[in-house]
Amino acid sequence: MLLPRHPCLAPIALVASFTCLSSGCASSGSNEALIRENERLRGEVARLSAAIQRAQAAPAASSSAAQPAPTGSIEFASLGPPPNLVMGQVSERPWYRVVVVGTKVCSTRERAGETKSVLFGVEVVIDNLGGKSMRIEPELEEASGQRHRPPFSYHGEDKCGPELPLRDIPAASRQRGWIMYDLTSIPMRPRLRVPMNEPRGFAEEELIVDLDPAHGSKTAAQLPAAPTAQPAQAQTGSTRKTPYYSVSVTDVRRCTLKWVSRRPPPPTEANTLLVGVEILVESTATKTFSVHGDATLRDSRGYDYTPEDRYGLETAECMPLLRQNEVPPQGKVRGFVHLFRIKADAKGLKLTVRLGREEEVTLDAGDAPTR
Repeated sequence: MLLPRHPCLAPIALVASFTCLSSGCASSGSNEALIRENERLRGEVARLSAAIQRAQAAPAASSSAAQPAPTGSIEFASLGPPPNLVMGQVSERPWYRVVVVGTKVCSTRERAGETKSVLFGVEVVIDNLGGKSMRIEPELEEASGQRHRPPFSYHGEDKCGPELPLRDIPAASRQRGWIMYDLTSIPMRPRLRVPMNEPRGFAEEELIVDLDPAHGSKTAAQLPAAPTAQPAQAQTGSTRKTPYYSVSVTDVRRCTLKWVSRRPPPPTEANTLLVGVEILVESTATKTFSVHGDATLRDSRGYDYTPEDRYGLETAECMPLLRQNEVPPQGKVRGFVHLFRIKADAKGLKLTVRLGREEEVTLDAGDAPTR
């Protein structure tokens, strides 16, 4: 049996050797005993190896945790994976901006000289930078791993201050207030864990803020201006880019049909064309999102065109159809999103497709193709 060389494992190697020598490794009974002993020794080796790895990793972890965060002006987290933050440090993404201002014990309740409950508060400023309301469900985690959720609404008179509206943070707004936790004692080395999911389904992440002042904090500085609602602007152009995706109309062409169904084809309206609209969707999101199948086409005169029933249709010109409607992170899909029966003289076509949960995108698709 080959064992790793380590001072802690030397006694085990001696036991293994002694077991084999004393029995002679001759009879089948002794072989079975040796097999059982070797299985026990393998378990001991695994246990000791894990203990050694933990002991070696502990100094590095403790030294990195002991480094205080630099003080000074506000430091913005990068747009990569969300880092572990300290109080006063701002985390910003395309859809939110968050900073923990501070913490305090708001009140305690005692009975017979013993603390029975503690109201612990965390003051937070959150900016909703997106165009859709959002909700957060922050948890307070203690050093033991125990997690606490805030009450749905705290009605006591000993509040820390104005409550943060967790369930509905309006779009393009700034909210500042206290998240309060009803605990049995003052938390030890607490951390705030906040799932900050993009409301339309393009990204998911968890923000972790160390609330222990011993691990460092940043001097609070002037926050950027609060977000304000901007008037909706008409979408123009055949391409639209956002922090999460790029979508564009790559082709609009006439489609010649071959009817392959046994049922009779539907009647065709005079002076109309069947056209296919090809799109390219490229993801820069961190989560898979959908390209929905309810696209519509409208021309400059206000005529709306709904997709043609694909059942029984075959066309060589307008292929491939966009059958894959899930776009993976950093992936892309391309194809003819639909076939539309439009007026032959249609001008100023605009295609509207829906991405993610509630994201509608309108793109220029030109005029009715002449060939």
